[in-house]
This record gives sequence, C-alpha cells and structure tokens, in this order.
Amino acid sequence: MSIKKKISELPPCTEFSGLWTIGVDGSRRSVKVSLGYIKEVADGMVTATTAANTAAQNANTARQQIEANEQTRINNENARVQAETTRQTTWTDWFSDTLSTGVRKLWNDFWTNVNSSWNGFFGTSADDANGVRKIWSTWYTAVLSNWASFFGATSSEGVRGEWATLKSDAQSATTSANNAATLANSKAGLADDKAALAAAAATLAGEKATLANTAAGNANTQAGRAKEFADHPPMMGDNGNWWAWDEENDEYYDTGVLAKGGILYPSFEVDKETMHLKMNYQDEIAASMFSLDKATGHLYFNYK
Repeated sequence: MSIKKKISELPPCTEFSGLWTIGVDGSRRSVKVSLGYIKEVADGMVTATTAANTAAQNANTARQQIEANEQTRINNENARVQAETTRQTTWTDWFSDTLSTGVRKLWNDFWTNVNSSWNGFFGTSADDANGVRKIWSTWYTAVLSNWASFFGATSSEGVRGEWATLKSDAQSATTSANNAATLANSKAGLADDKAALAAAAATLAGEKATLANTAAGNANTQAGRAKEFADHPPMMGDNGNWWAWDEENDEYYDTGVLAKGGILYPSFEVDKETMHLKMNYQDEIAASMFSLDKATGHLYFNYK
C-alpha cells in the first residue's frame, strides 16, 4: 500500500547533485533530466560571462591608454614642429647677409675692411710707392747689388774668392797634420808592439825560472828519497819474508813475499805397515805451507 505525502512534508534538498526531473526532448520523448548537469552548464555560463566582462574591461582600459598615448604623440609632434620652425628662423637670421647680426653680413664687412687695409699696406700694385711690395722690391734690389759687390760675381771674386783661398790652405794644413798624426800613431804602435813582446819575453822567462825551481825541488825530493831507501834496503825478516822500508812511518813492514830461494817444498812417503803419510821438510816455512783437517783428513797446501 503506497503512502501519499504532501510536497510540504518532504525533506528539503540544498544540492543539485543526484537530483533528476522529467522533461520532453526534441523528439517529444519523455526523458529524465539531471539537475546537477543543468547546474554545471549554468556555472560555466556564469564563469564565461565573468571572463567576457573582464576582457571587455581590459579592452576598454587598453583603448583609453592608446588614446592617451596618441594624444602624447600629437603633443610631441607639435612641440617638434615648433622647435624646427624656431631653428629655421634662428638659422636664417644667423646667416643673413642683410641683418647686422648675421654672420655673412659680419664676414662681408670684415673682409671689406681687411681688403682696404691690405691695399693700404701692400699697395694697389707692385709699383705703388707707398705699398710694402714696392719698398721690398727696392730693398731687395739694393741687397742683390751689395751682395754681388761683397761676395763677388764669380767664385774667385770678392769674399768667396778669399774664402776659397783660405779653405784650400786649411785643407792643405789639415792634410799635413793628418799625415803627421798617422806617422806618429804608426811609430807609437810599433813601440807598443815592442813593449808587448818584451813583456811576453819577461813573462816566459819568469815561467821558465818557476819551472826550473820546481824541477830542482823535485830533484832534491827524489834524491832525499833515494838516500833514505839506500840507507834502509829491503831485508829478510825472522819469518822468512821480505821486509821493506815505510818512508811515511819510518819503519819496516812485512811485504808477505817469501825471501828464501831454492826448493822449499816438503817430500812425502807412505809407511806400508801403518799406512801413515809422512811429510819431510827442510825448515819451519815449508811446514807452515801445509795444514791437515783433522775432521775430514784432508791435507791443504797454503801457497806463499
């Protein structure tokens, strides 16, 4: 049995998620509609509307900035045009040839004054008696005349002729002096060579004297050694060896060399009864030349 309730008796719902309603689609079919999907679409429309409003506001702000920049550009262009106009006016006035302050007017006036002063100083022509050119040409003509009179018209006249004579005499005197100096230097060089040879001969004589003194000293030393060895000839010691003289320690020392001659080796024979080996020797030296190893029975020969 179904229970009927009024809508006012149903519990309230504050979320669209999971809620459905009924409707009719384009084909006039009954369908269920998700209220959650409708909310999602509505939220997307709100977000898109907010973004569109923000973009429109940003576009309006950009438009206002563009307009402000354009106005700034127009103001700057006007200022540039005004500055260019002022510059052209100043330039025209500066180079004016009619204004008293124009540089071309000032230059024309200056050059006119300079030209007038130039003509007054140098003369309007080379024959102007008051011009410096005429004064200079007159003076230069007089200088040439005086020069010819003083230095002569040719190299053998005037002061040039005198100078040529003095120069020739001076060159002759210089040549004679140089020849005398060369001769003196040559003689001085010969004297230096002779002095060097004498010094070398003296040095060689000193070296020979030193060698002679050294040789004499060595001869004396060898003569003293010869006398010492003659006074202390080799002698045979008590052990039968040669004893030689030690000149550094002033005493005889054993050379280890046997001093006796002849046959000093012993003779051997075997006792057939006892099978003993008997050694016969002439002196104690021969006896010391052999040794018997009692442990092995080996007989060793000790060469001297």
